[in-house]
Amino acid sequence: MFRKYSEFSKSMKHLFVIDPIDTQTLELNSSVKLAYALHADGSKVWFTSIRALTVATAASCPVCECRAITFTDADFRSICIDPASEIRPLNYFAAVHMRKDPPFDLQYLTATHILDHVDVPVFNSPVALRNLNEKISILHFPAASIPALVS
Repeated sequence: MFRKYSEFSKSMKHLFVIDPIDTQTLELNSSVKLAYALHADGSKVWFTSIRALTVATAASCPVCECRAITFTDADFRSICIDPASEIRPLNYFAAVHMRKDPPFDLQYLTATHILDHVDVPVFNSPVALRNLNEKISILHFPAASIPALVS
């Protein structure tokens, strides 16, 4: 049922849903490093934001406005972002990587609902992102945590 993550790399198309790349500290951003590794392995990589995810009742699947990126050196800090954005159905990609940092607000929640309608693997499951809050999840492990109050 599940394929290994490495099966999604060679010569495939990957979409990363992240915060705007121009606001990122590339040296610290794990999404950029993951995209670099996929690109180095022969995949094509695109970035989008949760604001660019849309779905229309006439469409068969959600779409996004995205930009292709390439890495111009043997270094993940050398990014070339295609200046022209493209409108692509999310099913165009071999995999979608939901890597947007919280806040967990209505826009984030809506993005997880849109990603529920994608027929390709979504890494960081939209259902899990909604149902397993990172602040409350520690309460499932009382033996491993100190007394806490979540309000």
